[in-house]
Amino acid sequence: MSNIDQQLEKFKKAMIKINNYQSLTNSLVKKMSVYQQELEKNNIIKKRSEMTDSDWSSHINFIFKDYSTGEFSSLGASKFTIDDSERIELELKNRQYQFLLLDAFEAFEKYLKNAELLISNKSENNKNFSPTKFIVNLHKCIPIISRIIKIRNEANEKFLEETFLFLTFSAIEQLRHQIAHTSGYAEDKSIFIKKCLERIGRYNSSKPKSEYADYLNSFFGRNQYENLICLIEIRDKENPFYYYDRLGDLLTELASYIVFIHAHIKYLINEVKSTSAVATSVNPLDAPSA
Repeated sequence: MSNIDQQLEKFKKAMIKINNYQSLTNSLVKKMSVYQQELEKNNIIKKRSEMTDSDWSSHINFIFKDYSTGEFSSLGASKFTIDDSERIELELKNRQYQFLLLDAFEAFEKYLKNAELLISNKSENNKNFSPTKFIVNLHKCIPIISRIIKIRNEANEKFLEETFLFLTFSAIEQLRHQIAHTSGYAEDKSIFIKKCLERIGRYNSSKPKSEYADYLNSFFGRNQYENLICLIEIRDKENPFYYYDRLGDLLTELASYIVFIHAHIKYLINEVKSTSAVATSVNPLDAPSA
């Protein structure tokens, strides 16, 4: 098995594990809901609909060690109501989904970094490596990739057209940064949108296209959460029994793309090997498109 084939297998294993974590996280939330209903049904606890804040509310102390006195003290207490509990359940689920996206993009980036090393025939990683920029250059180098994506999109809209595919990867790259460095918030979404579009060469200094802005905004919440990266499912307005799985959709795009381009990556690596005897350190991705 070649080096790049090994990298593909590592990527697949990582994504399968992440998918399991997402499924488990989602099922735990549902199980808690079922458990709650069973307790209510058997009159072990009051129904939520019948509870008042005084029935449900509780105070939770944060205890810390006071080194000056050698005793334990309270840092402060919080009061939780029914509404607080439901809100926090969703926030915790969303936070877990954010971390899963970080892991998924790390596996995605690792595969592409190794691909670049093998294609460029170099021994050191590019410190300024950007998965999105690598992908854009790959499509320029191998035009058939773009043609296949166009054919798939025309036959089935669930296959993103090329610009939105680029935008998806650029968005995940920026989401990763916000999750890791700003606790999953984007203080200024206009800057977030600008960075996403600039990376794929689609930023309009006057005003970004509404379809691009709307797409990027779909990964954030509403009202008090409008600047928070929200990856939990969205209920369809017209069909209350259908949900859009934001995290699942992003994981699918990452996995589908790597499996798709793997054969093209192997082709470029073999091209480098065949020319290495007569040229030094060739990187086809640096060459102009045909």
